[in-house]
Amino acid sequence: MKEEIEQYLKRLINMPLKDVGRAADLEWFVFEVHIHLGSSNQDEQTPSEYTLHAECAWRIVDPEGIIVGSRDRYYRAGIDPYFDILEFEWDVPGSNRCDERVNNLMKSRADNPLIVQSVEADSYGGLRIRFSNDISLELFPDDSLAGEYWRFFRLGDSSNHFVVTGKGAVESSD
Repeated sequence: MKEEIEQYLKRLINMPLKDVGRAADLEWFVFEVHIHLGSSNQDEQTPSEYTLHAECAWRIVDPEGIIVGSRDRYYRAGIDPYFDILEFEWDVPGSNRCDERVNNLMKSRADNPLIVQSVEADSYGGLRIRFSNDISLELFPDDSLAGEYWRFFRLGDSSNHFVVTGKGAVESSD
């Protein structure tokens, strides 16, 4: 599975991380590439976006530690992540530590986006995307079930999804 993942996701190399967001506990990471169209005299560029949907544990790290991780969504945004934790509704957009830290990271990189330098996988569906500036996105399946861990696809292309599950990696259309 390692080689299959690396082969499929190598298309991300040199793409910037354009956006990060979530729906419930699914986090998405959007990468953008510009495709050249037309003849060399009339070269036009059109953006094409690729998305990575993570349903497993993930984190964004730098040499100093974890910048943000998937479990941060269960803690309150702001100074005290533990404040009134039993009454906290983590699914309200922008209310949790994960949303806050992702937003801060993307704002801080607006003028100098994170560019994919390399992609590494492991035999269990884990993935490390190394960006410029010594920052990495790491996905790591953390259960022994057969369900979906993550998927990668081009936006608008419902016929070509690369899906990694507890049973391996497959190309899927859905």
